[in-house]
Amino acid sequence: MIFRKDKSERLSLKILLSTALVIALIYPAIGANLIVGSVTQTKTDGQLDTMEVTISLDNYSGKLAQASFWIKFDQNMVSYEGINQTLSGAGYSYTLFDSSANGLLKITVSSTNPPQLTNPILVGIYFKEKVNDGSFTWINITQVDSLKDFDTGDIPYQITNGTFTTLDEKPPTITFNRANYSTIGGPVIDVKANLFDLSGINTTLVKVYINGTELTTGYTVTQIDSQNYQVSITPNITQLGYTLPTSIAIKVVAADSMGNANTSSVIVTVSEMGFFNPSPADGSYINANATTISVRYSLIDPSTIKMFVDGNNVTSSITVDQNTSTITYQATNLAEGAHTVKINGTGTDNSGHSLTWSFTVDTVKPQIASFTISDSDGDGFIERNEVLTASWNVADTNFDRVVLLYGTTEIYTSNSNQSTKQFTLDSYGNKIKIRVYDKAGNFVDSAEYYVYNNYVAYAVRSQAKEVMGLNITKLAILDLLDKNIVSYTLYGATGFTLPLNQVEKTIVPGSKTNYTVYIDNNANKTITSFPSTAIVYDENTMLDFYVKAPAKGLIMVMKINDTKAKDLANDLVSSLSLSSLSLDNLPELMEYAYIFDENGWVQAKYVNNQFTKIGTTRGTFTLQANIKDIINSHAVDITNGFRLSNYDSKYATSGYTTRPELSSGFYVLLVIGIDNDVTALDCVVPIVTVNGTLANNKPTMDTSVVAGGKVKISFNQQIKAVSAVAIKDVKYDAAVRMDITQGLLNIANITLNYGGKALKEIILLNKHTNIWIPERMVKAAYTSSNELELDTSGLETGTYRVYVVALDNDYKVFYIGELLLTVTTDTEKPKVYLDVSFSGNNANVSYSASDTNELDTLKVYLTYPNGTKVSVVDLSNIGKESYSGTFTVPMTQSGAYTVSAETTDIAGNLATDSIKFSKPVIVPPNVTQPAIDVPDTKVEVEGGTGGANVSVVTKASNDPQDVGVTVALTAKKPVKYVKAEMKIVNGSVRKVYLYVKYTDAEIAGLDENSLTLFYWNAANATWVDLKAYVGKWIDATHYVYSYEHNKNANYIKVALSNLSVFALGGAKPAPAPAPVVGRIGAGGGYVVTPAPTPTKPPVTPTPTKPPVTPTPTKPPVTPTPTKPPVTPTPTKPPVTPTPKPWWSIPGFKIVYAIAGLLAVAYLLRRRK
Repeated sequence: MIFRKDKSERLSLKILLSTALVIALIYPAIGANLIVGSVTQTKTDGQLDTMEVTISLDNYSGKLAQASFWIKFDQNMVSYEGINQTLSGAGYSYTLFDSSANGLLKITVSSTNPPQLTNPILVGIYFKEKVNDGSFTWINITQVDSLKDFDTGDIPYQITNGTFTTLDEKPPTITFNRANYSTIGGPVIDVKANLFDLSGINTTLVKVYINGTELTTGYTVTQIDSQNYQVSITPNITQLGYTLPTSIAIKVVAADSMGNANTSSVIVTVSEMGFFNPSPADGSYINANATTISVRYSLIDPSTIKMFVDGNNVTSSITVDQNTSTITYQATNLAEGAHTVKINGTGTDNSGHSLTWSFTVDTVKPQIASFTISDSDGDGFIERNEVLTASWNVADTNFDRVVLLYGTTEIYTSNSNQSTKQFTLDSYGNKIKIRVYDKAGNFVDSAEYYVYNNYVAYAVRSQAKEVMGLNITKLAILDLLDKNIVSYTLYGATGFTLPLNQVEKTIVPGSKTNYTVYIDNNANKTITSFPSTAIVYDENTMLDFYVKAPAKGLIMVMKINDTKAKDLANDLVSSLSLSSLSLDNLPELMEYAYIFDENGWVQAKYVNNQFTKIGTTRGTFTLQANIKDIINSHAVDITNGFRLSNYDSKYATSGYTTRPELSSGFYVLLVIGIDNDVTALDCVVPIVTVNGTLANNKPTMDTSVVAGGKVKISFNQQIKAVSAVAIKDVKYDAAVRMDITQGLLNIANITLNYGGKALKEIILLNKHTNIWIPERMVKAAYTSSNELELDTSGLETGTYRVYVVALDNDYKVFYIGELLLTVTTDTEKPKVYLDVSFSGNNANVSYSASDTNELDTLKVYLTYPNGTKVSVVDLSNIGKESYSGTFTVPMTQSGAYTVSAETTDIAGNLATDSIKFSKPVIVPPNVTQPAIDVPDTKVEVEGGTGGANVSVVTKASNDPQDVGVTVALTAKKPVKYVKAEMKIVNGSVRKVYLYVKYTDAEIAGLDENSLTLFYWNAANATWVDLKAYVGKWIDATHYVYSYEHNKNANYIKVALSNLSVFALGGAKPAPAPAPVVGRIGAGGGYVVTPAPTPTKPPVTPTPTKPPVTPTPTKPPVTPTPTKPPVTPTPTKPPVTPTPKPWWSIPGFKIVYAIAGLLAVAYLLRRRK
C-alpha cells in the first residue's frame, strides 16, 4: 500500500548543505550516512496522530541507481500507515515488502537513468501511535541489501537509526508509603510519596497540602532516575497548629514534563504514644442507658490494656481492634447521672500510659412552660413579611438550646431557656414551632403556629359557614388597591382611568353582627400605584389577561347573573342596604364561570350543589364537584405572574377557540385561594362586556363648550337610559376612610382633594353618602332617551373627563367609556336694552336681555324724580339665552325718571343699561322750555308752529354699545357717550338744545380746551365734529344751529334740529414749556422763570338780549314719531324640571352598583 499525506510533518534529523562541493570537503572519507529520522508526538499534534519518519542519504552526491533496505519497529506501539515516495518526481520507482504486522518493512528505491542527487531523502514512512503514555520505539534499518551509484557502483555507508516517541497524555502515578487511616508518630511526621512517569516529572509543579493548606516548607523532591521521583513530607504538625492526636489528610499534586497532572491523598492519624479520642467524649451527655464506650490508642501494647467503668474492671469485656487501634466496650443499664471511665496500658517503650474521662446519662426530655408568636401588624394573624416575635420559657437540668423551626427549616438557635426573638418570613403555608434540646440530645416540640399570607383584612364569623364546599368562616383579602402587591392587565380590552394622584387609605377595625373584621395596621397608608383603569370588552372578544400577586389560588372569570345583579342594585338604591350581598349568595350571583390552570380550562355552572361542565374542555382539566376540591386540584402560583395566552398550545382543541369569548354582561376576574383555614381573595377585577362594540356604540359629543353652557351626548339608536359624570381632568388626592364599626351608610368616608378647594358632600336620595368632592369640578346628568344634556353651569374651566354609561332596552350595557370635554371661559358680556314709549302720562318701559350662552340673573329698577327707588324685575337662574318684558310707569311727578337694568350670564359676566325720561311737557310755538335735566345731560325744546307736546329720553354710558353704536370714538379720548331722543306726542319742534355735562373727575388728565362733542353719523358709521358743521346740515335730519363750550359750568351746549347719539371726547394737554434760565449779573447765579399756570377765563355775563338764531335756508324736517312696537308682557320663564338623580334610574342600579359590590364585597360578609 502506498499512502501519501500532503501535510505530514517531516522531522528528519539531517544537515542540509548548500552545495555538493561543501559536502565533499566536510565528508571526504567517511562515505554516505543512511539516517533514520526521529519524531516525537506532542499535544499540538493531537491524540493518536499519524507522523512521518524520513530516511535520508546524507554526505552523498551522485547518481543513485538503487537503495534497498529493511526497517524494523515495535508494531505494538505504532502502526504502519504508508510511505511517501519522495523521489518519484525524479524518475525513481518504489517497491515495498509489507510485513508491518510483524514490525518489518523492506523498501527498494531504483532508477535506470538516475539524475544527479545531493543528500536526498530516499523515502518517508507514515506511522500512527497506538498508545499515549510517552513511551517510544526504535525505527531501525536492520539490513541494507543494496546501495549503488550508477557511475561508481557500491556506495560506502554508515547507519544512524531513529525513534518514534508517543504522545504522553498519562499523568504521573503517586503512591504513599503509609496506609490510609493508619496511625503514625508525631509531631514530626515522615511520609513519602513516590512519583513515576515515562516523560519524567516537572518538579516545579509538585505541591503538598495538609488538610487543604499548601505547605511552603517541610517537604523535598528527589529525582531517582528519569522516570522516578520521591517526595519526602516531614513537617512538624504541632507547629502547623494541630493538637495531637489528630487526623490529617496529606495531598500531593504532581505533573509530568508534558503537563499531565495528578492528585493523590492519604489520611493518617498523627499521635503521640498513649490513649486518645474517647467516646462518649469527656464531659459529654448521652440520652441512652446503654452505649458503646470506645477509645483509640497509639503505640501501646494491646495485651497490656485494661479498662474500668465507675471503678469496675471491665477488661474482660472489651474488644481491641489492632487494625484501627480502637478499644470498645458495650455498656448497659447505665444509671441516670455521671459516669467515669479509666483505661491504661504499656507503651512500646515500656512506659505506662492511662486516660480517665467522664460522661453523663440523661434520658429525660426538656419541659416547655410557654411559647407564643405575636404579630406586629395588629390583625392577630401570623403572616409572612411582617415582624414576628417568638417568646419562650423552657426548663431542663441539662438545658442546651432552643431551635426556632419554620417547617423543617431552622431559622434561629438560642442558648437561653427564656428569651424572645424577632424575625420575618418571606414565605407562607407552613408552621412555626420551637424544638428544645438538652445536652444529651433529648428534645421536645412546642405547639405550632401557622403562617398566613400577608393580607390587608380578615373577616371572621362567629359561626362556621360553608358555601359550595368552601369554608368561609374566615375570609381574607390582599391589598387590592396597591399595584405593587396585586397587578393585572386585560389584553384587548378598553380601559378608562380615574384621574388620581394618590389614595390615602384608612381602615378602622371593629365588630358587627355575626362577624369581626381584623385590619392590618399597615393597611392605613398612602398608595401611589393603584389600579385606576376600568376594564371594558367588546362583545365576543377573546379573553386574555395577566394577573400577578404573591399567592397561589384558583383563577376564574365569573359571569354575574343579570337578574340577581339587578336585584342587588335595586336594594342598594332603594334602601341603601346590601344585606343580601355576601359570599353566602355566590351560587345565586354566579351564572357560570370559566376556570383556568396551566393545562386547560372549562366553563362550568353550579347546579344542584355541584359544579357541572358546560361545553368542551380545552386542554386537560378535571372538574371537581365543589370549589374547595377545585381549588386544591387547580390552584396556580401567580407569584411570578400568569398570562392566559401563554398556554394556548396546551389549550388547543380541534374545532374550538383556545380561550373564551365573552358575551355581553358583567364579569369578575377572581383568584381564590385556601390558606390553611382561611379563604383568601387574592385578586378581584370587575369586567364589563358591552352589547356590541364600543367603536360602533360610541356617542357623539361636542368637544368644547363655554362654561355654563350645555353639551349634548347623543347615541345613534334608542337607549333605555344614559348617565354621564364629568370630572375635571386633574390629579386628585383621594382619601378613603372605612370604619367597620359603623352601619353600611357610614362605613366609608371618601374625599377627592385638589388644591385645598372646598368640598361638598354628595347627597344620594336625600341621604348622606360621605363622599366629598370639590363642588365646581364635577357634574352629573342622566336621561331616559338616547340624547343627554350635561349642564356645565358652575364648573371651572379646563379639560374634563366625561364618564358615560348607557343601557339599551334590555338593560344591557350599550356603552361605557370616557370622553374628553373642554370647558372654556365665557368672556363676552350679555346684552341688556331699555326703551320707553309714552301714552298720555304713562311711560311704557320695555326691557330685554340676551347672551350667546345662558342668562343667569336680570334685575330692573325704577327711580322716581323724588329719589324713591323700587325693584321692578328680579329674576335668577333664568337658564335661557334671552328674556324680555314691559311695565308701565304712571308719570305723576315732575322731573326725570330713571330706569336701570343689570343682567349676568352663567359665567358671571355683567351688563347694565340705564335710561332717563321725563313727563311730557307742552311747549308753545317759538318758546324754549326745559324738557329734562339729569346729571349727564340737559335738554331744552323750542316749540314749532302750533307748539308741541314732547318728552325726552336720555342715556349716558362709557360703552358705545350701550347707546347702540358699534364703533368707538378714536379722534379723541372718549369721556362719555350720550343718546338723547324726543318723544313727540303731538305738534312740532323747531329747535332742541342739548347740554352734555361733565365733571372734573371725568376729564381728569385731559385738556379741557380740547373737549369736543361729536355726532354719530349712522349712515357712514363715523363720528362727526359738531363744531365743523355750525350753520350746516350734517344729514337730512340734523342741522347744527350753534355750538358753545362753557368751561365754567362744565358743559357743551349745541343747538340742533333733532337729537341723536353723541360722544364727548378730549385730548391730553400739551407738555408744559421749559422754564427760562438766565444769568444774573456777573457772578455765577441764575434765575429760573417758571411756565405760566393757565387760569380759567372769567365768566362772561349772559346778555340780556338773546342772540339771534339764524333761520336755516331749509327748515329742518321734524320726523313724525311712529308708535313704538308693543313689547309683549313677559311671562314667567318656564320651569326647568328638577332632574332625577342618575342613580335612581332602573338599570343604572346595575351598572353603578356592580363596581361598588365588587370593591367592598370582602367587607360585607353578612347573613340574610
